[in-house]
Amino acid sequence: MSRLGTRSPTTLALRGIRAYAPPTLGLNEHLLVASRVGGLVLPGRAGVKAARELRAYGFDGPLLVDPALYADVTKRHDSEVASLDLDTEPDWLDLQLQLGVDMALSPTPFIANNDRDALHQAIRGGTEFCERAADAGLPGLIVLPVATNFLTRDIVNFVEAIAPQRRPVALVLADRTDPYRFRAAIPNLLALIRGTKDVVLLRSDHSAIGFRAFGASLAAIGLTSATRHLVPPGSEGGGSRGDRSPSLFVDSIAAYVRGSKLERLEDDGGALDCTCSVCEGGSLKRFGDPRLKDEARRHSVEAWSSLAARVLDAPESRRAEAWRHYCRRAQWTREHLAERTGVDIGQRNPLQGWSQGET
Repeated sequence: MSRLGTRSPTTLALRGIRAYAPPTLGLNEHLLVASRVGGLVLPGRAGVKAARELRAYGFDGPLLVDPALYADVTKRHDSEVASLDLDTEPDWLDLQLQLGVDMALSPTPFIANNDRDALHQAIRGGTEFCERAADAGLPGLIVLPVATNFLTRDIVNFVEAIAPQRRPVALVLADRTDPYRFRAAIPNLLALIRGTKDVVLLRSDHSAIGFRAFGASLAAIGLTSATRHLVPPGSEGGGSRGDRSPSLFVDSIAAYVRGSKLERLEDDGGALDCTCSVCEGGSLKRFGDPRLKDEARRHSVEAWSSLAARVLDAPESRRAEAWRHYCRRAQWTREHLAERTGVDIGQRNPLQGWSQGET
């Protein structure tokens, strides 16, 4: 492989958007994504190994490592990290310093529904971690992996707990299917961004672009379903059982949709034609084929990174309206597509949350 591109373009990274990448993708894919997006976030001990490989290869772009202590231990790829020679409880600050990250993320266990004691304990522990990071000359983030209930039903107490913090807070939202599917999710998260000093979103979908447009300091978009949100530990993820077709980002309707569903949109009137460098004018309906999983992921990165550039290239005072306009247009296209094809895409609440009301 050529070493061209090891110095990653930082355009999107400088705009506050990064890719949250599963370590299992491997070096080649990580470099490919970094060449398009600019900055990566890698989770867990396997992420440490992947980050070391990137740095050894010569990648010097923005990099974060999420300790991801909140993840279900049954879903960690322990076989892939046996060679790391780490203790059971590694010094996550020391590891991140060695990897040349630009911010240190605190190791935080999962915070279950209504567990305010765990929330306050996580904030205290994260604050101490950030103080250690500051002593070492590195900015720190308090990672808060929380059940969606904090966002949808306990938002007042959640904001009150976060608002006084002097350190930035990085949210990881947990839900079986989609944390933004609840009607209150988008408005309440925007209220949290307005009511606190510095908020980062990790493991998000394309909504990360909207939150960045509305004032979040940084947001990371997951490259797979598992990295676009957190499934609460001990829970089964949602989705279509037995459907092996990839889920991909459809820019025209602002949604991740299974290829098997796109196949059913027979008379789409060109709404599913894509001009990104992966598709080159082809229809997204081809992604009903499970063998095109890697191609679908590359398409998604191209599609949402182009969207992020369009929205975040606007002057800061106009970014929110640019995002809202995009969502309104996507909502119209989705409704028109449903009328034309007879197939309902669903996922109404996130778009309605962005395009309606005072956000």
